[in-house]
Amino acid sequence: MTKKSDLKKDSTAAKDEKATAKADAGAPVLDSQAEQKAGEGDKQEKNISEKAMKALIAQGKKQGFLTYDEINTALPDDMMSTEQVDETLMLFDDLGIDIIDENNRNVTKTKSKKAVLDSKTDEADLTDYGSVTDPVKMYLREMGLVTLLSREGEVEIAKKIEAGEQDVLKALLETTIGVEFILDLGRRIENHILRPKHVLRDVDEGDTIQDETDQIDAFLKTINDISQVHAENMEFRQRLFADNDLKPDEQRRIRRCIARRNQKVFDMLKEWRLEGSVVDQIEEDIRKLIDWYDAMNRVITGTAESL
Repeated sequence: MTKKSDLKKDSTAAKDEKATAKADAGAPVLDSQAEQKAGEGDKQEKNISEKAMKALIAQGKKQGFLTYDEINTALPDDMMSTEQVDETLMLFDDLGIDIIDENNRNVTKTKSKKAVLDSKTDEADLTDYGSVTDPVKMYLREMGLVTLLSREGEVEIAKKIEAGEQDVLKALLETTIGVEFILDLGRRIENHILRPKHVLRDVDEGDTIQDETDQIDAFLKTINDISQVHAENMEFRQRLFADNDLKPDEQRRIRRCIARRNQKVFDMLKEWRLEGSVVDQIEEDIRKLIDWYDAMNRVITGTAESL
């Protein structure tokens, strides 16, 4: 005979099995609903991103520019990967929208509005620096803090670079190695061993044959003039270092003659913009000669000490 307690257990077990079966049957439905909600969420986020991008483009076309802060604030986090930032900046460039630093924004404001905006900016900066850890946003913010070069600034830097290159060239042409290297380049160009575009910056593939020929003739004439001055200088050098009976006044006179001719060589060549590789090669040859002299000096010193 079955006890009441056993029947109660069987009844409870049956109810548990039905509940489990019902839960299993409903699970696919719940999963489907979750996926549907996730898809709707992605679609909603995409719509928000597109809306933010359209608003930025409209604002940029109206102003003619956008600031890094405006881009950083308007775009959602899911559009701030490195690739997406690059694509976004290229898109603005294609649309003719300049991306500028906030400091370069030329907008007229009243003093009261400016004071309010400055206050809000200070508060926002404190909040951002304390909370933002996204590297792309931090990069954009740092870019916004750097003042971009103006056209005048670029020209000024270019002039300083050119002046530095001229100083280096002048120093190299005060050596016989530097002058003879330039003369050798001229001979190789004249014999069609070397193309002038590898020596002169102002000669390129876009020049016509006549233009290139004219530049070659002018450069070779300069090389010929330099050769004559260099020959005079070598005579002065030979006399200065070979004649041990020269008086101090005569030595100073010869050194001034050499210095004047060095300056003359530089004046002849400075109008020709030499390729950086030419100057680098002259420097390398001089360094090799210095290393050779140092090595020979060590050998002679070691030999003298051993005797």
